[in-house]
Amino acid sequence: MNKKSTIIISGATGFIGRYLVEEAIRREYQVIALTRTFAKAKELQNWGAQVVPIDLSNPKELEDLLKRTQPDYFIHNAGVTKLTKQTKEDYVQGNVQLTKDVIDAIQKVIPQLKKFIFTSSLEAGGPGDAKTLKPKKIDEPRPPVTEYGKSKLLAEKIIQQQDEIPYIIFRPTAVYGPGDRGLANYFRLVKAHFQPYFISDRQLLSFIYVKDLAALYLDALETPIKNKIYYVSDGQVYTAKEFGDWVKTILGVSTMRLVFPKALLKIISGSSELLAHSFGIPNFFSKERFRQISEPNWSCDISETINDFNFAPAYDLESGLRETLDEYRHKV
Repeated sequence: MNKKSTIIISGATGFIGRYLVEEAIRREYQVIALTRTFAKAKELQNWGAQVVPIDLSNPKELEDLLKRTQPDYFIHNAGVTKLTKQTKEDYVQGNVQLTKDVIDAIQKVIPQLKKFIFTSSLEAGGPGDAKTLKPKKIDEPRPPVTEYGKSKLLAEKIIQQQDEIPYIIFRPTAVYGPGDRGLANYFRLVKAHFQPYFISDRQLLSFIYVKDLAALYLDALETPIKNKIYYVSDGQVYTAKEFGDWVKTILGVSTMRLVFPKALLKIISGSSELLAHSFGIPNFFSKERFRQISEPNWSCDISETINDFNFAPAYDLESGLRETLDEYRHKV
């Protein structure tokens, strides 16, 4: 790998973004880390990244940056991900329009870009079949059930509709690891001796450890592979019970099984949205979130990812959770 290769990473101060920056620097890329502000970016600077505060929705700002830096690669990791506070318009603006703005700028300024990698989501391809419960394949698309998934699918189509920039689209499943705050509340419940399940403890889940995901992105950059979409997980399928059992085992606690029936969750989501709309408070459990957790099958087939990139995740769920909980232990 050429030590002078330059890579731009958007969403660099986010959970996945920080690991992408760290892995790229470890592999001796010249890294330009894009962020909205310098807040939270000091660590990236200490690693050796050039941090650039930028409004990606401003075409001129991005075009000027691309002219100055002439990057070899671009990883577009910025976007809207929250499932409890965002509206449909937020997802469209933050995932669809932003992706279009980035693609348009690259086509205008650096159409010779070697590779563009986009962080999509398992949700873009819809949930797995609820009857067969088989892992979902790329060539077996189902309609997304969330506005987030719909926005990611639309962003993918924008990338696919152009034929100038070589791209790879990755659809990670649930990404976790040290620094992820998404599982903190779950860990706290288990620490308090409750093992909660949404709908059923037999719900099928899949995961990818953030370090494995970052390594895959960097492995894919300089391959000749282009213009394809891949699911990404650790290659295993877990039930909700298996996930909860690993957490309580690692934390060393006993738990009480707590199942939230679908009917109850639907009432909670409706009430939460009503309260949020009426009083202007955060929507702690949206209908969007309800649609996501109501699906019994969130497993996926990563055989193409393994074949094309020799992808061999270093972490399974147990080892990944142990490393993750080392950070959380004093907080939960």
